[in-house]
Amino acid sequence: MELEKLRVMIVDDIGTARIAITKKLNALGAKPIEEARDGIEVIEMLRENPTRCGMLLLDINLTPMMDRIKTLLEVRTIKATKDLPVVLVRCDPKRDSVMNALKLGAGGFVKGGDQFKENLKIAILKVLGG
Repeated sequence: MELEKLRVMIVDDIGTARIAITKKLNALGAKPIEEARDGIEVIEMLRENPTRCGMLLLDINLTPMMDRIKTLLEVRTIKATKDLPVVLVRCDPKRDSVMNALKLGAGGFVKGGDQFKENLKIAILKVLGG
């Protein structure tokens, strides 16, 4: 799949992080179509229109209102999004929560840092089978 055609939703409770991820996606040619501030908001958006995006970029450090594991489980309960590709962003791959999310169907993860843009592209293409 060409990244230019990818419809991405960024889920992160920190506005500056959503902006930074958007800039990285734009540099890769992908255009984020929507943003959600937390798990509750993304679930409401997906229930309203489950085909609104082709991939979620999910912050591993979401607020306690609905953490990343609960968010991922809820995404998987919506029939139309049960197979929606999910990539965890801004995470430490040694954390147990990353491993739990991968077991529950997240397709990959991306650490923050100097190589974020390149690693984001690799994770997206891997999850999409490219």
